[in-house]
Amino acid sequence: MEALEGRFDREGKALGKPRRPVGQRPTPKEFRAFVLLAEELHFGRAARRLGTAQSSLSETIRRLEAKLDVVLFERTSRRVGLTEAGAGLLPIAREVLDSLEAVRTAIVPDLASAGEMLRVGIEGQGFAELTRPILGGLRARHPGASLLVREAIGDAQAIIDGRFDVALLRSPIEDDRLSVHPVATEERGILVPEGHPAAGAEGLSATEFLDEPFVELVPQQPRTCAHWHGGELRGGERPNVGGSVCGTQDAVNAIAYLGLLTTGNPSAVRSFPLAPMGYVGTTDLAPEVLSVAVRSDDERPFIRDFVETVRVLVAEFAEDVPGVALVGGPQAP
Repeated sequence: MEALEGRFDREGKALGKPRRPVGQRPTPKEFRAFVLLAEELHFGRAARRLGTAQSSLSETIRRLEAKLDVVLFERTSRRVGLTEAGAGLLPIAREVLDSLEAVRTAIVPDLASAGEMLRVGIEGQGFAELTRPILGGLRARHPGASLLVREAIGDAQAIIDGRFDVALLRSPIEDDRLSVHPVATEERGILVPEGHPAAGAEGLSATEFLDEPFVELVPQQPRTCAHWHGGELRGGERPNVGGSVCGTQDAVNAIAYLGLLTTGNPSAVRSFPLAPMGYVGTTDLAPEVLSVAVRSDDERPFIRDFVETVRVLVAEFAEDVPGVALVGGPQAP
């Protein structure tokens, strides 16, 4: 993106308008970011409410200012404040967002019965920073429903048995009794202890790490285990399993503190910031497919709407999550 140079002096006063092409239409996402920042007047708090990184929020605000050809906020090292133009835009932006929500409500009524519970399984770190807006969007669309969120480990039977109604999955899963909807992909490399010699490196081959001890999840699902062990690069050889665990947090602990490895994603490091864990970027591991899985025979409108809600919200927010890209449509996992 083109730099916005010379816009503010040392006192934070605007020196000029954004040096970018103007005339493009603002998006609902940009208006939403603007309204939250106007309410919080703090980039960190507003970013947390949005479920995005502070740098992404800053870029969204710059983009909106560029489109409108005005400066909306005065920024100094101590405070953030609305400019006169920002104060004038605030009621308009709120009205636009309220109108859009009214349209959504009219077109997509609450399909859930009062008190209906949706059991959501989330594998690993879910859809990274997209998980929060996905669940928040679902609650907004179906205020009469209750959500129960539990950890999933790529087990098709848990969905078939009804322990989960829907699941946000990262590992591949195949079962004729399931409908699996790929939504996005995330780059995939190797998760290592923070002190590993390769931690932070990029562009390496995953084959350089396959002889090191890997962590294994139990109960064992062969396809899931092969995925996390980099099975596509092993040529049928068994991995060197250094230890077995029963959940995501245990796997993180095994990597961070016991020196074990697994294939994984940059978002795992962001999701567990207190664990001394690092990421190695690789060139030969296929991206991870982020999918929504439901039972094939579950025709409840509420469930089908969940899948569509995920698609819409991921399309809206994916560009804010590093390493995540949209997929074109339904395909085999």
